[in-house]
Amino acid sequence: EDEQEHAIAKALAKQVERVFENNKIRAKNRDILRDALVDGDGCMFLRFDPDIETGQDAEGDIVAEVIQNINVYFGNPYISEVQQQPYIIIAKRMMVDEVKEEAKANGRSEEEIDSITSDTDDVQGERGDSELCTKLIRLWKEDGTIHCMECTEKAIIREPWDTEYKLYPIAWLNWEKVKSSYHGQALITGLIPNQIQVNRL
Repeated sequence: EDEQEHAIAKALAKQVERVFENNKIRAKNRDILRDALVDGDGCMFLRFDPDIETGQDAEGDIVAEVIQNINVYFGNPYISEVQQQPYIIIAKRMMVDEVKEEAKANGRSEEEIDSITSDTDDVQGERGDSELCTKLIRLWKEDGTIHCMECTEKAIIREPWDTEYKLYPIAWLNWEKVKSSYHGQALITGLIPNQIQVNRL
């Protein structure tokens, strides 16, 4: 009703629309739905990237990433409610050079940066001699806000910091909820026994 509040709401709505457009959220929503349909869960991780150029004085923008359900670990695996989790860990496979650059930008020591090495041999199913390593992002609640830290197996990429978020920046979707599990059941799970019988016939 207030004219000033109406103007603020309109500006915020435009910003949300811009974030949706820049991140192709509608297309990513389809990916998440397909993941949930096939795997049982879909996940989107939203973060702020301070290095994105916006053409304005204030740099940085919101980035939305679709994360596979097998790369998300809830602190309490018996409940699927994101905001009730004591902590959440996200695993990402990244190029070693990328991770080293991040560590360097965060002021890590040369010794620690050198300890970031490929762990491709430890991960089954990966092809080629690509220099990949696993980066872990840990989110947890402390003093009413979400804190975060990033590391690899042997090195800290970024020390813990307060994101000042009140909620975990994660959207989590179960296709069909399963009791006492944060993983849902996929639509095709029930079709597998039928398909086996059809194949036998």
